[in-house]
Amino acid sequence: ALLSMLVFYSIRGPRWDERPPDVGPNALWWPRYREYADACRRLSWLNTDCQHVCHVAILGKPYRLPWRAAKVCFEHQRDFNYLEERHLWDDAHVEPDGIHIAGMCYRVLIVEQDADSRAGPGLETLERAGRVIRYDRALEDAQLIERIDELAPPDIRVGQDVPGLRVRHVVKEGCHFFLLFNETHSPVEATIELPVDGLAEVFDPWTATSSKMADDGRLALSGHSLRVIVVDGA
Repeated sequence: ALLSMLVFYSIRGPRWDERPPDVGPNALWWPRYREYADACRRLSWLNTDCQHVCHVAILGKPYRLPWRAAKVCFEHQRDFNYLEERHLWDDAHVEPDGIHIAGMCYRVLIVEQDADSRAGPGLETLERAGRVIRYDRALEDAQLIERIDELAPPDIRVGQDVPGLRVRHVVKEGCHFFLLFNETHSPVEATIELPVDGLAEVFDPWTATSSKMADDGRLALSGHSLRVIVVDGA
């Protein structure tokens, strides 16, 4: 375990096979490592001690997380968290308005696989309130998104069909931060409609620079790039 943390200044001889030069002065991208580390530091600060704005959960098991509904949510910019089923009988408060746990309130629960019988009472409460979506192959992608939107209106609205765009909304120190990541190699452009008012700026975590967001909400992202839209909530 300790050897896996080493960085060799030389990779001559058997050291070539012992520690691949992914990190360290032998890596081709080493001259840009500071830029990468700074971007990670900024994003780590942003995602620590913040409030995640998310109202959709997908029920999972400790050894298996369903992926079909997750894929649809990802590709339609509907943020979600996986919720391990044990929470329904262990430490979550299940009410008709949703699942309350760790400061979150999930108003939609997507169930894609059979749940443990101990989750039955919690699921029944949510079923009676109409907050459970049973997802199977017969349910079209558009139908799933429509049912999600009925229970939890979309937070970030994207005007175009951009299946490679991922979104996340957090609140920290009175400001709203919207993380948008282009997961594809090709550039994308979309119109972004935010759920809050205020002066919006687009922040680049790689360069630590920002610019005013376009008045029409247009945002262009090159392949595999991330931008953070910041809105002062004060």
